Amino acid sequence: MHRGQELARLNIDFVDAGVSGGVWGLEKGYALMVGGREESLAQLKPVLEVLAPAPDRGWLHTDPIGSGHFVKMVHNGIEYGMMQV
Repeated sequence: MHRGQELARLNIDFVDAGVSGGVWGLEKGYALMVGGREESLAQLKPVLEVLAPAPDRGWLHTDPIGSGHFVKMVHNGIEYGMMQV
């Protein structure tokens, strides 16, 4: 979030992306959780669609800068909790 604010002062857009996929990510695809301005995501959409397992799935705009990694953190908490059970 701090970097996004600093870069905004220089008129540079910044996005963050949490990535999940583990050892199966290469074969089955992985999930991208992307935070940033809607305008920034519109520019990146073609790239995200190529990186994701399919154009219509595998990535999510989570909202403002920092939220991509926040969603990934919550994902990890759930995943690790399930593994412990």
